[in-house]
Amino acid sequence: MKANLHAASFFGAFTTPQKLAIITAMLPEPINVTGIGRAVDLDQPMVSQILAQFRSLGIVRREKQGRCMVYQIKNPEAMRQLLAIADNF
Repeated sequence: MKANLHAASFFGAFTTPQKLAIITAMLPEPINVTGIGRAVDLDQPMVSQILAQFRSLGIVRREKQGRCMVYQIKNPEAMRQLLAIADNF
């Protein structure tokens, strides 16, 4: 049951176009919140909220670079595969 709950939470993280856009923006390379917001046309608080959800689920990690935090997908190849699978449905 615990595994099912985690899987449901994990897949729930991809339930809006905005969340998928953020994932797509992070796939090429690590990026900061401002860069993500510009890439997906969302304000910083919304991007930060979504990134916090992604972090809690283990989808992304963050790292301090200079004065800002950059975010990246923990397993970009697996994420590309998930997105490719979704394109088939």
